[in-house]
Amino acid sequence: MAVFEQPARSVSTGIRLPRERAKLPRGRYLVRVFVDSKHRLATDASLLLGAEDYVGQVEIARARWREGFRHAETLRGMALSKD
Repeated sequence: MAVFEQPARSVSTGIRLPRERAKLPRGRYLVRVFVDSKHRLATDASLLLGAEDYVGQVEIARARWREGFRHAETLRGMALSKD
């Protein structure tokens, strides 16, 4: 899930700004899963995981991105393939 927000309050004026959220459009998405089993991200959060960390991928055919974590798309690990 991706949520993009504006700051809640303007630093310079103190005026409360409206929150705008950008959602991904419905559609097909390919989710590629990488697992940091060696815990390298703990020391360098900007590290990009590579082929040795790749677990698999799964396509979400009709993703419906809604606001809030409780509405997140869920995937089963058994659905992953290494295609």
